[in-house]
Amino acid sequence: MTTLAEIQDFVREQCGASKPMPVATRLEEDLGITGDDYFELIDEYSRRFSVNTDGFLWYFHCHEEAFNPGSWFFPSPNDQVLRIPITIGHLLEFANTGTWAIAYPAHTLAKRRYDIYITWLLCPTPVIVAFLAATLRYASK
Repeated sequence: MTTLAEIQDFVREQCGASKPMPVATRLEEDLGITGDDYFELIDEYSRRFSVNTDGFLWYFHCHEEAFNPGSWFFPSPNDQVLRIPITIGHLLEFANTGTWAIAYPAHTLAKRRYDIYITWLLCPTPVIVAFLAATLRYASK
């Protein structure tokens, strides 16, 4: 049987938080765990406490960490659903049942990540512009 103290110690170890963590403490909203840090925490949590997280849907619980200008035009998955905060209490419960037991509401996401496609197109643009400007300056000398 996993104890509350074990979960609290685990989360402290993973995120470096030193403040008190009652059962209602939310991972993203109260502790600032998001993006890659959230995924790493859930992966390690699954291993350490033998929790089957096959049903884990990240976009209900946290934001993406990377800069994504494409989401200005097409919402990323986490902006297409209502947030479900995960608390220390949830982690304790799931550790003791061995299963990620969130009942996600029915939802439909876009089949393709158009936000990512746009980001891929936009991100190289400043580099290409700078390269072309430097080339034109050099060529004009």
